[in-house]
Amino acid sequence: MRKLILILLSVFGIALTAFAKPVKAEDSPLKFDTVSGKEATVAGLKNSAMKKTVKSVEIPDEVIVEGKTYKVTSVGIVAFTRCTNLKSVNIPSSVTEIGSGAFEGCTSLESIEIPNSVTEIGNAAFFGCTSLKSVVIPNSVKSIKTNAFNRCTNLKSVNIPSSVTEIGSGAFEGCTSLESIEIPNSVTAIGIRAFEGCTSLESIEIPNSVTAIGIRAFEGCTSLESIEIPNSVTEIGNGAFFGCDSLKSVVIPNSVKSIKTCAFTRCTNLKSVNIPSSVTEIGSGAFEGCTNMESVEIPNSVTKIGNGAFRYCTSLKSVNIPN
Repeated sequence: MRKLILILLSVFGIALTAFAKPVKAEDSPLKFDTVSGKEATVAGLKNSAMKKTVKSVEIPDEVIVEGKTYKVTSVGIVAFTRCTNLKSVNIPSSVTEIGSGAFEGCTSLESIEIPNSVTEIGNAAFFGCTSLKSVVIPNSVKSIKTNAFNRCTNLKSVNIPSSVTEIGSGAFEGCTSLESIEIPNSVTAIGIRAFEGCTSLESIEIPNSVTAIGIRAFEGCTSLESIEIPNSVTEIGNGAFFGCDSLKSVVIPNSVKSIKTCAFTRCTNLKSVNIPSSVTEIGSGAFEGCTNMESVEIPNSVTKIGNGAFRYCTSLKSVNIPN
């Protein structure tokens, strides 16, 4: 009878809720895999047809499989991928990991509260959740993996807790509604394309724990007006601020040794830049197409200026090249 009710609920697109804990695996609409003698993972839905109709899911913290009780500790890889009508999920505090692609393409998911037991948000875990407006990341999370929130186009703000040490490549790429973000001083590296295409991002505070700004990290952040790079950073990666055409000022600290290829290409509103005496190399196309740049002073420390480093800087009136 229980199974029949659950099937009818899911077919008609009504909330799909797991029963009181512990849940018998045979009575649940969810599919479980046992991963050890004591732990289980949610592998997805038993009936793949439910992917189009299920609106709500409650994950139990314990499940009984063949008479034995297991603690549910993870949401498995691609467990709920493309459940396009899924609006809400209740993740219990027993879960420590949200697997790769777990909720990828859940285009109706509006909010998610991640319990403070979770330590890792997997690759592309919420990729393409285009209705997601808010997310609470607890201070138990240590790593936000590659593409975790990529293309969450309605996500306006996110609070990254001080437990996080890594923001993975493309983690927030294409989050076009993201207006501000504060990176805690626990983070040491901002990954490749981490915030690329965040076209509404107006401000970002980079802490002095960060030593490297990854390739294309902020490319195409067209609303970003100013950026202060902390004196912990030694390298500004290739294309890091490419196409940030609202960027008017940038402070490069004297810790930076290299401004890589296309780092500030097409920052069309950038009028001036102070290159510190720590820099030894200005990469190819580093300031190409900075059409409002009027002056630049290159310090004696620079030994190499790459091809086209200042090409198409049509307003450039003076440049001081050291001997």
